[in-house]
Amino acid sequence: MRAVCEWPDVEAVAISEMLAQLERYPEFIFPIAEARIERAEEHRVLLYQRQELFGIADREVLLWMAVTRRDTGELTLRWTAAQDQPLLLQRGAVRTPRNDGSWQVRRRPGGGVRVVHEIAMDAGGRIPVWVIQLVRTRAFSRIMSDVRDRAAQR
Repeated sequence: MRAVCEWPDVEAVAISEMLAQLERYPEFIFPIAEARIERAEEHRVLLYQRQELFGIADREVLLWMAVTRRDTGELTLRWTAAQDQPLLLQRGAVRTPRNDGSWQVRRRPGGGVRVVHEIAMDAGGRIPVWVIQLVRTRAFSRIMSDVRDRAAQR
């Protein structure tokens, strides 16, 4: 999935600071219910996430995340599932085998930002087709709207 958004009322610094706070994603990114940094290395962090979505088992994943911030307030954040790392799942949860993506925040010449969000995911386990369609359409749009609304309040 890929979203490209132009938000004239959002400042690059505000949204970049918000997206760089990886442990706070449950506050503004549906369906992330829990996020915590497991380990920090020189150029990346290992982040645990648990996702909840009505109708299916919780999904858990460890992500290698790399954040690049610029003095201009712009940001690039990339991640990939850390399948090489052990993960003790909560009862009934499914480990997400693939979760690759990025956020890119760039200033617009006339003010505001251009935000590109991409994600490629295999949630693992069995998921009804109607849930997959819901995520591809409404859930992804809701994520982008929620992020924009939160950043505009900053």
